Amino acid sequence: MRMENNRSRVRNLQDCNLINALNQLNVFLSNLQISPAFAKTLKESTSELYRKALSGNLIQGRSIEGIMAACLFINCREAHTPRFLDEIEEATGVRKAAISKYVKVLKKRIRR
Repeated sequence: MRMENNRSRVRNLQDCNLINALNQLNVFLSNLQISPAFAKTLKESTSELYRKALSGNLIQGRSIEGIMAACLFINCREAHTPRFLDEIEEATGVRKAAISKYVKVLKKRIRR
């Protein structure tokens, strides 16, 4: 019943993708064990970058977790609290090679 209720709220596949990605982001942030105040600002900036990638059709054919991990890595760097790829890999479960590949794609296609 709950699943059907959630499906009725989703209008299209992009909305479903975004909901899944934001749920993953919450898990990633809790695994990183950062302060709640910084987690809130990091969540906002990371979700904004993910929305740009989603609207730019960069998600298709790539894993939601991988793109979200790359967005998180980029935003940690921009917030002057860089995290090692090892830390992001451990928190997200996405391989370092995939994260770095997605970071390159995002930086190339979304000029920040």
